[in-house]
Amino acid sequence: MNKFEWEGKEYELAPKTLKTVRVIEAAEKAPSMIESYRKQWELVNEALGDKVAKEILGAQTIEKVDVVRLTLVYNGVILAYEKPLREMRKAQETELLDSPVFDAVRDTAEQVKIIENAGKSIK
Repeated sequence: MNKFEWEGKEYELAPKTLKTVRVIEAAEKAPSMIESYRKQWELVNEALGDKVAKEILGAQTIEKVDVVRLTLVYNGVILAYEKPLREMRKAQETELLDSPVFDAVRDTAEQVKIIENAGKSIK
């Protein structure tokens, strides 16, 4: 499960489904700021549940929410959903960098530096 952290507390997020992706896409492509905020509100409520979302946002309705806080929470939710994928990519990159192929490239680069330095000292 994805976890969302806010002000020292950890909350469990609902699974990221196609419905969730559609709401994110609608928020990002909204024709107006008001529509974007409505979609952000929708995502935060869907991801965290109405009760938790309203507690974190400090508002019972979108008309009373601090839109800066709403956007910060919205962005945090998106980052929390993406975290497992970022961690997986990072692990894959680390594994790739530790491969024999990259070891050989590093060795070759070191040899080139030695040859360049030797050439400079001859001049």
